[in-house]
Parts: sequence; C-alpha cells; structure tokens
Amino acid sequence: MRSSTVSIYRGNVLRRVPSQTETPRMEPTKNALQPRQTNLGPRTSESPAGLLTLALIALLVGATAGAAGAALRLALEHADRLRGALIAWAHGKALAGFSIVLITCTAATMIAAWLVRRFSPQAAGSGIPHVEAVLREELPPAPFGLVAVKFIGGILAIGAGLALGREGPCVQIGASCGIFAGRLFGRTWPDCRVLLAAGAGAGLAAAFNAPIAGAVFVLEELVQRFEHRVAIAALAASATGIALARALLGRYVGFPRRIAEVGDRRSAAPVLRSRLCVGHAGGRL
Repeated sequence: MRSSTVSIYRGNVLRRVPSQTETPRMEPTKNALQPRQTNLGPRTSESPAGLLTLALIALLVGATAGAAGAALRLALEHADRLRGALIAWAHGKALAGFSIVLITCTAATMIAAWLVRRFSPQAAGSGIPHVEAVLREELPPAPFGLVAVKFIGGILAIGAGLALGREGPCVQIGASCGIFAGRLFGRTWPDCRVLLAAGAGAGLAAAFNAPIAGAVFVLEELVQRFEHRVAIAALAASATGIALARALLGRYVGFPRRIAEVGDRRSAAPVLRSRLCVGHAGGRL
C-alpha cells in the first residue's frame, strides 16, 4: 500500500505532512462504546403496568392495615370496659381496691415496656417518627415482629389508662405491613418505600375513619412533597383500609362527641358568637 504522506523541505528540515488523499482515522464515539439499551428488561413501577401492579399491592396493604386497625380498636374498647369495671369494683374496697387497681395498671405498663425493650426497640414511642426516619433512609426498616409487639404493647399501655392514642400504633403497624408486602412480592426499595407510606396512611385512615386524611397525611407529613406514585398508592390503600374497617366495625365515629341541646334562641346566640370568634382567631393564626 502506497504511503499517504509526502516529504517537503522547509528550511533545512525535512518534514512529512499528510497528503490530501489520506483517509482520516475514525475514532470510536462515546455512544458506540456504550451497550445498546433494549426493552427486554424488567418493568419498573414508572411504567403503566408497573404502576398498576404497585396499586394492586397497595390495595392488599390497605386491607391488612385496616383489619389491624379495626382489631386494635375493638381490643382497646374491651380493655377500657375491663378497666372501668375494675375501678367500679374497687370503689367499695377502700384502700385495698385502690391498691389492686394501681398494681394492675402498673403491671400492664411494665409488661408493655419489657416487650418493647426485649423484642422490638423500634416500637418505642408513637412510632410515627420511626416511620418518617425510614422514609428518609435514616434508619433501616423494622422487622415484621414489630407488629405483634406494637399491637400487644399498645393494648396493655393504653388499656392501663396511659394518655396515649391509637393513631401511632395504627400508623406503624400499617407501615410494617407495607414493607412486608413489598418484600413478599420482590419489589425494589423505591416501591417498598411507596408501600410503606401507603400502609401508614391506611392505618391513620382506619384509626380515625377518614380516608382522605390518610392520603393527605402521607403527602404532607411523611413524604412532604407530591409524588404521583405515592398519591395513587396512598389513596388505594386508604380506600381498602376504610372499607374493611367499616365492614368489621360498622359506620363508627372517629371522635365521638355529645351534641348539646339548645333550650331557646337566647342561649344559642352566645354559643354562635363564641364559635365565630374562635374560628376567626384560628384563621388569623
């Protein structure tokens, strides 16, 4: 093959420069070095099929969280009746009755604390801060055994008369159900994170009989931004959670209240004025 360079003299130096007939050397481009992407890989939750699968799993998570919330509510009502019956019995026993009530409630509280320390330290407190920390990837998800510890410990502690609410256990139990369902169906961590948030919202919705509040709680308090995957999963889980809770409990009221009867119009006017003033002050704050 004939050489593609020519020799020229420039001064006393012999230089070789490429000729006009030289074929330029082809360098591989960056895109040529990368493997070609195909559509043969697994579907992600960003695709319509993956999002539908995620929503179906969220329905199952919501049903589980709703059943757990309904069972916890029934157990707490039964524990409250038992505590009330014990206190009523102790009224006629003077100091001995008071001592029995005190010892019983203290023992129940100590058993609840021992369960948490021995089997699941993540169940300490209300549980909502732990769920938020897991969503921010600051803490690993708790083992599924937390559900039993939170359920039994919540019944013992709240049933003993401690000033605690049922929303914390319901939220953490629902979040644990979401993580367990994600692992059971082999979902990735982003999908497990969505299911965790959806389960937490379903637990709150079942605790207060408020399906929309469950989804709003997830977006405003847990995730703190709008994500369409989280919104769809939270709404689906809250819907099934409320449906199952109402099927087990009936059309229950989250915050039972007594409606005062107004005798005449003169007594209704001050009540109306006070409510308007309080509402206006709340709106200004």
